Amino acid sequence: MQVGSGYGSNWWMCNQYRHGMENARLSRLSFWELVDRSMGSERIVNTPGTFTERTMVKGVLKPASLSLLVGGTVVLAMVWQGSAQELPPAFNVRPIPERKAPEDPPREDLWTLDFHFKDPRTIEVDIPGRGRRIVWYLWYQVSNDTGQNRRFSPMFVWVQTTPGREGAYRDEVIPVAVEKIRRLEDPQNVYPIKDSATITQVLIPFVKQFDDQGKRIAYPEYVTGVATWIVATPEEVRTLSKQPEYVRNYLRPEPGDFYIYVFGLSNGFVMVDDPNGKPIIKQKALRLKFKRLGDEFRQHTDQVQFDRYEWVYAPLDLQVPPR
Repeated sequence: MQVGSGYGSNWWMCNQYRHGMENARLSRLSFWELVDRSMGSERIVNTPGTFTERTMVKGVLKPASLSLLVGGTVVLAMVWQGSAQELPPAFNVRPIPERKAPEDPPREDLWTLDFHFKDPRTIEVDIPGRGRRIVWYLWYQVSNDTGQNRRFSPMFVWVQTTPGREGAYRDEVIPVAVEKIRRLEDPQNVYPIKDSATITQVLIPFVKQFDDQGKRIAYPEYVTGVATWIVATPEEVRTLSKQPEYVRNYLRPEPGDFYIYVFGLSNGFVMVDDPNGKPIIKQKALRLKFKRLGDEFRQHTDQVQFDRYEWVYAPLDLQVPPR
């Protein structure tokens, strides 16, 4: 097999091998163990966790061949020795490069997890007892370079800010929706997708990514999750006062500007006085700003435009949906 030179061929070989690894459900750590045993050389990157698109490695020196058995087939892969370089993020995944907030207190023990996400998307799903519903979801990954393992106990709040349509809506755990999202986003189940409840049951592992000289020695280990919101129909909105409590907590279908607040990524908090002089606690949160075009009759992924992100301190009891 003849392979060209340059970045494109390196990426192609890594991508071909990645698909073989995913099909066999092998971990990326297992791959490097095989490299060590086959080549007898020093490992360039020690990377625990699964092999995702975002964490492919491009080498620059000394190509070497490696044959291994994947799913009953012998696969020839190329392994590059040399300095490891992180390739661009996976398609449609947005990183949050800055984790400091203007209000951060001067605390040595302040920590903030790393967060990547895709713009909100829609699916239709049959929900027991509620029929066929449109669901908006936010796919995300968290990783940890804070010095020790952390637990992520998230709360996602979708805040609509269009005048006359204001409201705040917490995400709802919908197991049947999560399963359909998994089949769409990760059909081979390489990185199991967790909801806002099950992700609290795992630790976000700390991975030391750089040595004392600033050289990269590992890549993050990502934990993947999803937040979900059911959308109310225009008819349900018109008869909202007569609807059950759970329907009144559905996302409003009208377009406009909205934020998604992500609480739980940090241990940061501040205490301030409210307008009445009563002390309240605000917690550090990631705020993602979007705009949705269109109307209330059609909900689709292509209507969403990302504006910006910012780190803020906000109370957990944001405005509840209007009654």
